[in-house]
Amino acid sequence: MFSNLRRGGVVGLSIVAVTMVLAAYGRESMADPIADAFRAIPWQTGPVKGEMGTYATIDVPEGFMFSGPEGAQKFLELNENPPNPATIGVLLPMDESQSWVVYFDYQDSGHVKDDDRDTIDAGKLLATLKDGATAGNSQRRSRGWDTIEVIDWVVAPGYEATTNRLAWGVRMRTGKGQDVANYDVRILGRTGVTSVTLACDPGEVVSLIPRLQQLLGGYEFKQGQRYAEWRSGDKMAAYGLTGLIAGGATVAALKGGLLAKLVAMFAKAGKAIAIFFIAIAGGLWRLVTGVKGSKPSR
Repeated sequence: MFSNLRRGGVVGLSIVAVTMVLAAYGRESMADPIADAFRAIPWQTGPVKGEMGTYATIDVPEGFMFSGPEGAQKFLELNENPPNPATIGVLLPMDESQSWVVYFDYQDSGHVKDDDRDTIDAGKLLATLKDGATAGNSQRRSRGWDTIEVIDWVVAPGYEATTNRLAWGVRMRTGKGQDVANYDVRILGRTGVTSVTLACDPGEVVSLIPRLQQLLGGYEFKQGQRYAEWRSGDKMAAYGLTGLIAGGATVAALKGGLLAKLVAMFAKAGKAIAIFFIAIAGGLWRLVTGVKGSKPSR
């Protein structure tokens, strides 16, 4: 299980290593601030209907855990992401073999027209995403976090008119040489847009898309918020589909994080074992890096 702790292959740990960490850190690892912060998040375990403020709901199936706007903010910070009031939910599998996370944001941007669905320029948009990630690195450096570079599309942008969903996937690389990926979906609503971001390893994106689509089958705008319920006089966005992709240039590059993988591997619906393993992970990170009390970076 611990062999997947860092996908870049830097750390490979056996049960012997776990025992060594427990012996070395003992009570300290159990009181790790990462574990405490994770435990403080108000998680719901499926099957349950997850509430995302006044905008939408999602059916959380068995085997998954979800937290709404309050918990999502705490989870963002744990993953070295700046707090973002637009983030209204986070969903992740409880299966320790799965290491991916889904974030939900809502932008009250106005009704987005899809007239430009046939004129999306993937090459031009990729350049915009690269520039946006570079600009966002100044903020990451100021917080002592790792930088991000956008490499290429994993999945080129595409729009599905029947569901009013726009999707694309981007491969990125951290300053430490770790490859990560974000797969983004934009679900158009009456006067705003829900941004769905799948944070995972690049090699997992294609295989996880069907699973994400299945999960999003349980996503629903609340009554009065659906795209088809637009009425004359409603707020209109100043951009179309192309603007939605370009506008997410810095946001997309900030999702994910090492802790997202740890939580996905070790979380057990808030049981003590989840906190136990996350505490171990914090101790292992300090053991590997030699840095006392630091948070894992990507």
